[in-house]
Amino acid sequence: MYLLKLTEMLRRIFADFAVPELPAFPAPLVEPWCHPDIYLSIAGRGIGSCFAFQIPVTAAGFLADQSCNNHDLVWFAGLQNGEYLKTVSDFLQILQKELFLKDENAVFSILADSRRKFLPFEEGSSWKIFLAGVECGRMTVYAGIPGVNTDNRMAPVLILNLRAIARISDSSDYLQEISWSPGVGVERLAVFNAWNPGLPTSECSLSEVKDEINKISNASDANPEAKLCHLLGIYGAYARVINQNQ
Repeated sequence: MYLLKLTEMLRRIFADFAVPELPAFPAPLVEPWCHPDIYLSIAGRGIGSCFAFQIPVTAAGFLADQSCNNHDLVWFAGLQNGEYLKTVSDFLQILQKELFLKDENAVFSILADSRRKFLPFEEGSSWKIFLAGVECGRMTVYAGIPGVNTDNRMAPVLILNLRAIARISDSSDYLQEISWSPGVGVERLAVFNAWNPGLPTSECSLSEVKDEINKISNASDANPEAKLCHLLGIYGAYARVINQNQ
């Protein structure tokens, strides 16, 4: 399956749910709440349930996929009081039927994920998402993110690896390279670092990161929305440095 066909399928499903699409944040996301519109929605000041096709930060570690890092689906299912599992399950069931019209055995499943280590300023729980027994995404349910407490409501965010789903749904060859559309490779379209507001290199020190944060916080000519976008961008770029220092 081509990625274009899969994204159009997802747009149709979300249109039936009346869930709006967000523009992608023009930088890779370390966590979904680093998208400003998703951050504000989790804080209860945004548009509620919403989705985006977003480039994530390349995973690090043994056996991590270091090939072309195309966009994922990021869906914030809205602030909820406890029915988030049904909401997510209903969505996955609809997607499964669209992907496999005849194969009822190729289903999505959700399992608890003990690998996810939350930072001191995050609260929540995490699950792994499988399709036909192959891991293809994760669900994180936040009770708190930096500067925000959800007031006893849950904020579920689903991330699906679209390349993995496209491969699984193509029964002819799971190992084949996935293209955007016929004759167009993903690497010709993906922009890996489109947004670079003059930040230092990724190897900078904590003091340099603090200087950049102070410049943004103390700027008198920037509106609050611009400051928020820049702060989230800095966190996305230097999360490993920041997370090492409480």
